Amino acid sequence: MNRHCITIAFTLFIICFKGNSQDRVTTIKVFNDYSIKKVKTWGYDLKQDGKTSKINEEAAELLFVNYGFNLVRIPLYPWLHGYNGEIEEYRKYDAIVQSLQTIIANCKSNGVDPPDIYISPKIGAEPPFEDWGPFLNDDGVVDIHRYFLAIERLVDYLTQKLELNISYLALTCEKTINQLPPELFNKLKVLVQKKYKNMKLVAGEGVAVGPVDLSNGINRSVEYWPRINQRKTILSTHNKNNRWSIDAMDVTCDWNGESIGPANLLDHFIEMNQSFYIGEVSGVVFWGDGFIDSEGLGSEFRKDLMNYKNYRLLKTSHSNKNSKSSVIAYKVTSNKVLILTASKDRYYIKFNRPISNAPKFARIVDNFTVEINIDGNLAYNKGIFVFR
Repeated sequence: MNRHCITIAFTLFIICFKGNSQDRVTTIKVFNDYSIKKVKTWGYDLKQDGKTSKINEEAAELLFVNYGFNLVRIPLYPWLHGYNGEIEEYRKYDAIVQSLQTIIANCKSNGVDPPDIYISPKIGAEPPFEDWGPFLNDDGVVDIHRYFLAIERLVDYLTQKLELNISYLALTCEKTINQLPPELFNKLKVLVQKKYKNMKLVAGEGVAVGPVDLSNGINRSVEYWPRINQRKTILSTHNKNNRWSIDAMDVTCDWNGESIGPANLLDHFIEMNQSFYIGEVSGVVFWGDGFIDSEGLGSEFRKDLMNYKNYRLLKTSHSNKNSKSSVIAYKVTSNKVLILTASKDRYYIKFNRPISNAPKFARIVDNFTVEINIDGNLAYNKGIFVFR
């Protein structure tokens, strides 16, 4: 073969290689006839600083009547309690009670069941752990008996003020579990469950609930929750790094107990995709807002999750933290599927039933496939696909 032929052959190889590489586009599969369980618990967070000031009659109706939130997370502030658990400073707790009373009254006036109340301790994760208040001993671990007295005082105070039982309680949050070694943690768990037989404990709250770490580099599920009683315990994780591994042996949870905020649409979308399709959660608690205060595309996505929550989720390809495109699918009718999608790159969606009609953002490629062509900017799309 002469040099001229070699040059032509090499040029053709480069052209073919480039063409093939350009065709290596993500394909996301949607399984039309494979529905998974609904997410039934949707939590609004009042634990975050400043959230109680947003709750008035209008906000209560928007959140708990119109959007249908049925859980509200509130804080326990250890540093507001005295040595024997008594509440020494009521201002923050009174603000929470006022917000909850507004929510409960509005629900009742609209014929809606009030949301379940969920207490989670608000404690900083870094030394010197002053947020533990009088309950942290000199050896750096929590005195569980004094801490239990604080839990009792707060539960009694809220029950009296709200005339409503507390449904859920987390004993720690994220890395603060380091101040409760397993033997003390389980003794505290027994004290709480003995006193409050109808209250469910929320396990983990950011600590891993399977054999892999889902939150902060600590895998203590076996030590802290050796025998999970599903009737009394909710498994919760904070999957904020979007690194839920499908290869793990057991990564299913009951709740994504604290989502990331809505500011970054794609990260938040991937987090929800992983929660639904890998974690198989039955509950989500939103950190941040996006409902009262609009926060762009992430806010629109959150509102859509609430608006479409009564549809059955359809199984799709799960995303990972490096994904540039992600999809969440709902079964609307026997031949209609609602697609929510976030992306910053071109990709395909492949169904397992022939497509009859697609929304404008999707180009039908063949009977089962559509192309979504994104110009490189982050895009959020939603629409109904009809099938034959």
